[in-house]
Amino acid sequence: LRRQRQMCIRDRYVLGDKDIPFRLLSDPKVNFPKHPSPLANFQNPNLNVALPIFTIYGNHDDPVGGCSAIDILSSAGLVNFFGHVENSDDIVIKPILLQKGTTRIALYGMGNVRDERLHRCFK
Repeated sequence: LRRQRQMCIRDRYVLGDKDIPFRLLSDPKVNFPKHPSPLANFQNPNLNVALPIFTIYGNHDDPVGGCSAIDILSSAGLVNFFGHVENSDDIVIKPILLQKGTTRIALYGMGNVRDERLHRCFK
């Protein structure tokens, strides 16, 4: 029942034909490298997204290797997954650059990296 409610909320608020009030200025191939078609979901002409959601890995996901629920939601075009850590020995954070009117923001995200891995990066 809980998942059914979540899907109803997603259909009501996330999907639809509304105009997106901001522009993506950064290169989606850089921001979404793991996605099969490296675009933000609201840029994909085959999807109708009214409320783009940007997400990173949480502490129960392993950003180096494997497949998680975030990967599946991203592949389905339901979320924009960014902050993927390609190499845990050399972490590079590339921001998503957005613009709405004259306001520009840089959205930085780093998915969860286990303490042991992060500690090795600082050595």
